[in-house]
Amino acid sequence: MNLDEWELLLDNIKTTDGPCIELDARVCAGFRYAGDCYSSWMTKFADDNFVPGDHRLVGRVLIIGENGEHIAHYGAQAVTKSLDEARALFRSIFPGWWMNTGECHLSDDVRIAPDFSDPEHGERLAREFPLPEVKYRDEHGDFTYGPFNDGFDIDRRPAGNLPIAIIQAMIEAKLYILKQAAH
Repeated sequence: MNLDEWELLLDNIKTTDGPCIELDARVCAGFRYAGDCYSSWMTKFADDNFVPGDHRLVGRVLIIGENGEHIAHYGAQAVTKSLDEARALFRSIFPGWWMNTGECHLSDDVRIAPDFSDPEHGERLAREFPLPEVKYRDEHGDFTYGPFNDGFDIDRRPAGNLPIAIIQAMIEAKLYILKQAAH
């Protein structure tokens, strides 16, 4: 997916009022994520980083059209409905990152960021997402080391859709990473 497609998906996630099978399919296709079966014909639509047998494709069967549009899905992982599925997607796509979640009667709250102290992934994450030497002021005037230290923070209202808040945080992180790579 390109930046515009990720932005559109983020807008759709922000405005959905609840779980959606179509969004499940689009999210999983965008992250090249599946659950427990592999479809070799998806390689035709995968990016150059795709490796046949990639665990992120295990489990999802999608039919993608010539222009990358979603045509059909079978056995789609319910990432916008199931907290377990949303967490599994997060762990698969962002290995070594931390996630905090919270719920109250007003909102669903999620924060994600690389876990630089993770024993397995910490060194890699520090290379991929170096922190600035000093704090700087963000767009709100607050001092920060940036989202890779402070986290991608979601406050989704109204409450009741924590899996969607997790997906929103993931997409915001993905967009930030893509935009950083484009510079």
